[in-house]
Amino acid sequence: MLGCAALTRIWTPPGLQAVASLLNPGIVWALIPLGGIALSALRAWLIHQERMTRIRAGLDPERAADYER
Repeated sequence: MLGCAALTRIWTPPGLQAVASLLNPGIVWALIPLGGIALSALRAWLIHQERMTRIRAGLDPERAADYER
């Protein structure tokens, strides 16, 4: 019976090869800060959307108790 390491040498799915190439230390150092920037941009966009929804509903977004910056 073949072990897992032997099976990956025989055939590796293309998606797994792409993920393995992203885990290269030469690439990971750039992906971590980019991921952080993307997450902070997403958070800012979601806060903006919530604020705009409150304004459209006629609420004062500054007086909302559960509004966080």
